[in-house]
Amino acid sequence: MPTYDLDVFVFLPRSESPLVSLDSVYAWAAARGYAARHEHIIIEGLPTQFIPSPNALSDEAITSAGVLDYKGLEVRVVQPEYLVALYSQPEARTAKRRERAAMLLDWPGLKRPLLDEILKRHGLEL
Repeated sequence: MPTYDLDVFVFLPRSESPLVSLDSVYAWAAARGYAARHEHIIIEGLPTQFIPSPNALSDEAITSAGVLDYKGLEVRVVQPEYLVALYSQPEARTAKRRERAAMLLDWPGLKRPLLDEILKRHGLEL
């Protein structure tokens, strides 16, 4: 799907504060020569947004991510079934995400039984 940026879910240390600090992520990027622009870190020319994992569903999406080869580099990618589930969360429902979920639901490679299991486990509906 066309997109402006790359979203990367990350595990960060838990905090008692309702505010989440991304200082460690920005320090990591700066140490490697990557510039920050607004909420993005520009990595090899690609605007990249680091998103702290907010709940059990995204934690599960991270830990079950598949490994793909991208230009000779192994990258972990959230499975499409988890993307649909993430997009179906009430707090995540936007027109753009509904459109993306619809595209994934029409994709022949989608594992519908896995999606149904994920939705049920997390109390979600399409």
